[in-house]
Amino acid sequence: MVYCGIFDSLKYDCIFINTVVKMKIYSKQFIILLVVIFVFAFISLGKESYRYFRIVQEVKDLEKKIGDLKTSNEELIKTREFYQSEEFLEQEAKKKLGYAKEGESVIIIASNQEQELEPQTQTQPSPEASNFKLWWDYFFKNK
Repeated sequence: MVYCGIFDSLKYDCIFINTVVKMKIYSKQFIILLVVIFVFAFISLGKESYRYFRIVQEVKDLEKKIGDLKTSNEELIKTREFYQSEEFLEQEAKKKLGYAKEGESVIIIASNQEQELEPQTQTQPSPEASNFKLWWDYFFKNK
């Protein structure tokens, strides 16, 4: 028996309420209901935890991507500044147009590309050669 309060007149009311509550708390239906509520709460907690984990991962990936894009943007800005500089214009004028500053000399070095561009002459077998000779030349002499 549980004593509920200061007033003795309420004593019997509290005892009755406590008895009803105890009966309902220990009933099978109430225990099953509690188990079902805890299962749903656990499932909901699991889903929200997984959702939170995915969101955190996505935020980390996006932050990494932002860092990469900032680095790329800085490189592009440096490249643009180089292309707009006087140094780049001077290099291009020297390379493509052959310009030089006062007091500089331009030296042009001939390359061997002209020799490589000449067509190589292939020896054509005479039409009077035998078929065996033509096949032999085709497989072994044209390498």
